[in-house]
Amino acid sequence: MPAVPAPLPADEAERLAALHRLRVLDTLPEQVYDDIVHLASQICGTPIGLVTLIDGERQWFKARVGLAAPQTHRDTAFCAHAIVGDDPLLIVEDAALDARFVDNPLVTGDPHIRFYAGAPIVTADGHALGTVCVVDTEPRRISAAQARSLQALARQTTALLELRLRTIISEEQAEALERIGAQAREERRRSAEMLELVLRGGNLGLWDLHVPTGRFQASPRECEMLGYDAAAAQQLPWRALLHPDDRATVDRAILTHLAGDTAYCQIEHRMRHRDGRWIWVLSHAVIAERSADGRPLRIVGTHLDMTERKVAQQALEDSQRRLRLITDNLPALVAHVDREQRYRFLNGYIQRTHGTDIGTALGRTMREVRGEALYVQLQPHVEAALRGEPAAFVYTDTVDGRALQYQSNYIPDIDAAGLVQGFYAMTFDITELRETQVRLEQLARVDPLTGLPNRRQFEERIVQSMARSRRSNQPMAVMFLDIDHFKSINDSLGHAGGDAVLCEVARRLRDSVRVTDTVARLAGDEFVLLLEGVAGPADVDALADKVIASIRPAFVVAGIARSVTTSAGVAVYNGDALDAPALLAQADAALYRAKQRGRDRYAMA
Repeated sequence: MPAVPAPLPADEAERLAALHRLRVLDTLPEQVYDDIVHLASQICGTPIGLVTLIDGERQWFKARVGLAAPQTHRDTAFCAHAIVGDDPLLIVEDAALDARFVDNPLVTGDPHIRFYAGAPIVTADGHALGTVCVVDTEPRRISAAQARSLQALARQTTALLELRLRTIISEEQAEALERIGAQAREERRRSAEMLELVLRGGNLGLWDLHVPTGRFQASPRECEMLGYDAAAAQQLPWRALLHPDDRATVDRAILTHLAGDTAYCQIEHRMRHRDGRWIWVLSHAVIAERSADGRPLRIVGTHLDMTERKVAQQALEDSQRRLRLITDNLPALVAHVDREQRYRFLNGYIQRTHGTDIGTALGRTMREVRGEALYVQLQPHVEAALRGEPAAFVYTDTVDGRALQYQSNYIPDIDAAGLVQGFYAMTFDITELRETQVRLEQLARVDPLTGLPNRRQFEERIVQSMARSRRSNQPMAVMFLDIDHFKSINDSLGHAGGDAVLCEVARRLRDSVRVTDTVARLAGDEFVLLLEGVAGPADVDALADKVIASIRPAFVVAGIARSVTTSAGVAVYNGDALDAPALLAQADAALYRAKQRGRDRYAMA
């Protein structure tokens, strides 16, 4: 029989859209994801660990350990089953006994999967994109603690992917911000060109209004502007061409000027084009003739067609409104700062997170708004941006008594003449990412069951300990231990009982050595002790006797007393040319001799 493909999730279309939005497929390896699969493999004791993403036709590995292939077909993927439904964890203890996988080519052929455990990577919107999973070539089980750890790693992977998405959104918005800035600069250029036309007296419609009769005369350019031919110049019904909503405003402006309250009349209003559309005009007018008794007789003026400018202005206002809507909902601080370091734009983020009122902050300097202590951190990057140099940096700010870390990008605002008008700032909170990195680093160096240093941390410490021994010319010792007949303990007490024994052994070992010594768990029932500053052979013998004796008292597991013993091998380092692996190998060989001599004892290398 062929492999049984998993059914498609109910949200398959939305799930694929969310996955592709991340732009993560076929990207290069990243250390933070590699750390996750190494940690998953180490916690669960499997040779294979994976971070998988399920695409339309394939299962692609963002990170992998113990497996060479970068992807598999989706129809054969165990993880395609894990992302269907609401189960927090899919566990297949023996694929050869599972009808879904018994004929799967990944089971019958390379890599010969027998055991699988996968925790779905689920977005905040509930879309399962893939899994953090572990695989073994032999049937097995995992403990509840290992299952919880696997789910925790899946949640951390989700957090990393969601941070990636926020970064993508921030970059897209930064690009949008730059485009809007370019549009604004183009609008300033157009306005300058329009002003030049006005100053040259070009493209103006001229008109003449006889006040007593209301007769309106227009120049050919005025007629052309309104869609009429020159023959209609003496017949244009001026008032009828005014937009009904603007007539009162125009009348008021003209009457105010006729009364002598203004030196000239200037107003923007709409006029009807011959084809029925409304055009915007800028009207300038002045009294050109008076009667003998001083009454105004004629008003002359110009009309400048401002429709295109109004459309552009409306488009700019619409863009600014859209920009405000977008930026106010970004999880980042977006700002524009001018050459005098004054805020000219701020989105709503600063008010939500810092309680800073935007209306009060606009027009004030960065030093005034952000405070002297923070400004000292920002100042070098502000000065670089005002020199036209993009800046990207990380800084710390205290908000509500909590120290938060921020990633900020400053993009110079350079006009068409090459002059720096200020800069745009995009700043987002990376505290969660940094804390996640710290947590992952801690998990990668600590044994999750016993809380002892793991092999990675032990390998760091033994090198440091040997270096201190050489500098101080004082011997140190390595004691390699394992639990006698641990397999029978596991078989009789079960994995939970075996874990309880391991934890108690770890506690007794810690209690039997000095605080300056190191107790680590390498793997399974293997433990190792670093004993620094030993005085000589007698001191080593006394410490070894104490450690072996600490394990002999009965262990009580699930209410049952159980005798447990340990065997150990001890190697002493005197500052010679031996390296750490060789020293540990000596202790391992001594452990073997101790077991040959009957167990429950130690042997010296």
